[in-house]
This record gives sequence, structure tokens and C-alpha cells, in this order.
Amino acid sequence: AIVWLSVLGVFAAVPPLRSLLFFAFAKMHNRDTTYGTLYSMTVFATLVVGVGFLYVMIMNTIAGTYGYMYTAPAVFVNQEHLLYPFLASLEVSTLLFILLIVIGLIRTAAFERFVAIAIGVGMFAVVFIFQVVGGMM
Repeated sequence: AIVWLSVLGVFAAVPPLRSLLFFAFAKMHNRDTTYGTLYSMTVFATLVVGVGFLYVMIMNTIAGTYGYMYTAPAVFVNQEHLLYPFLASLEVSTLLFILLIVIGLIRTAAFERFVAIAIGVGMFAVVFIFQVVGGMM
């Protein structure tokens, strides 16, 4: 129970911390936005990832596989393939999450397009690095 509560606590802390980071960026750029609007935007975008994760876990349970990404182009190559981390990073719900964050930063926090796209590219880079490190383990 303690392990599950700690895992749930980590996942519950991510959207508020990510929203706080976006809020700090917004205030550094003198944007007139509130933490609440950025938090709502982040939670909405996170729901997409949650639904995608649930779909992948249901499909893995039905097929009896583990860690298989049914919603990424990585299904076409073996895990040992050189392009596997990149193809696994192109998972549909993750890309939609990043796209929603970029659009939300432009609309909600009035970020310039270049800054919002740079944040999106940075988020994709983090996802890619996690895929590479996960593949090395």
C-alpha cells in the first residue's frame, strides 16, 4: 500500500509542478495569466496521456504482452533496432499532449509561437531521452 501511495503521489504531483514551471515562464515573460488557468490547461492535456496509457495497458493485457507500444510506429521494428527509441517517442497520446500544451501556452499564457514551440520541442527531447535511457536498461 505504501508503494502504491508513493507512486500515486508522484503522478499526482507532476501536473501542479509542471503548471508551476509554466507559470514561472509566463511571469518571466511578463504574461498576464494565472496559475489556475495554466493548471487547468495542464490537467486537460494530461488526461489525453492518461487515456492513451489506459488504452495501451488494456491492449497489453488482452495480448499478454508487456511494454508494447500499440500507438507508436515502434511496432514495426524490433526493440533492438537503432531507431526504436525515436519511433517509441512518436507515441500518439504523447505527441497530442505536447501539441495541446503548445497550443495552450499560445492561447492561455499568450506566449509567442517560437517560445511555445521551443517548450514543446524541449518536452519531446525529454521524452526521447527517457526512451533512450529506458532502452539501455
